[in-house]
Amino acid sequence: MVGSIFSMILELIGSESVTWDTRELHFGPGVPSSDAPAPDELESLWKTYYGSIFNPARIKLDMMTREMPRRHWATLPETEIIPDLLVDAPRRVDEMIARQEGFATSAADFFPAEHTIAALGAAAENCKGCDLHHNATQTVFGEGPQTARLVLVGEQPGEVEDSEGRPFIGPAGKLLDDAMEAAGLDRTQVYVTNAVKHFKYQRRGKKRIHQRPDAREIAACKPWVEAELALIEPDVIVCLGATAARSLLTPGFSVTKQRGRIFHSDYCETTLATFHPSAILRSPSPERRKELRDYLIADLKTAVNLLNTASDQQ
Repeated sequence: MVGSIFSMILELIGSESVTWDTRELHFGPGVPSSDAPAPDELESLWKTYYGSIFNPARIKLDMMTREMPRRHWATLPETEIIPDLLVDAPRRVDEMIARQEGFATSAADFFPAEHTIAALGAAAENCKGCDLHHNATQTVFGEGPQTARLVLVGEQPGEVEDSEGRPFIGPAGKLLDDAMEAAGLDRTQVYVTNAVKHFKYQRRGKKRIHQRPDAREIAACKPWVEAELALIEPDVIVCLGATAARSLLTPGFSVTKQRGRIFHSDYCETTLATFHPSAILRSPSPERRKELRDYLIADLKTAVNLLNTASDQQ
């Protein structure tokens, strides 16, 4: 804090050095860095305090650098710990969400008395657990038989899904259908849903551009997914993309590094994750799209093998 005040003072008056004798500030010409005083003991205390008040949900690096240009960061003790705080920010945000700090509502506040897929879907149409309902056309609930042994969980509905009210029927849905067919899966026997039930987007002219839901929105919508899974009790869950995997498995899940592996989740003994079809469509080259599509098919084939194994054991 003291360092930041000094830096601002120097910026204003144009001096090159300043000292404090516990009573007055003394300004003077620049001196070699070797003549600078050693860090005082309060710097460690200040960094501990700064780390405790650092709000990971309000990270605005652009604003930080506008208020204090990076050329002055070397004078600030707290800048030494900012990189570590940024790396740890997602975990801290998820902990805040888990404690529901400052969040008054979630999907659970809109649950019906009757717990069936049809009743949940009807109730979800009126969900106001987060702000996404303001701009979305409608809620897009899960689709498929309640007796399904396999559940696919994506991120959120896209523009086509938002307009039509059904999950995975747009370009990403077409790619998923083709991959499922290649893997030997019948979509009519699979339950398909999303971690978030409303379309989040940013409008650019007449276009609505997809935006990834944040931790608050995912947490607010999670009771719907949990209720779906509790009713279906699938033998296998496949998370399509990082958002679903981080919601159902672990906040730090990396699809690139952990796709295809078998995990135990709170919702199913056999859970795995793979690339979201939308991520495949957004890939920059045909070669990369083919590679990711092959991964998706391979992971869906893994799910088929797991279903067959579960059938043999029953």
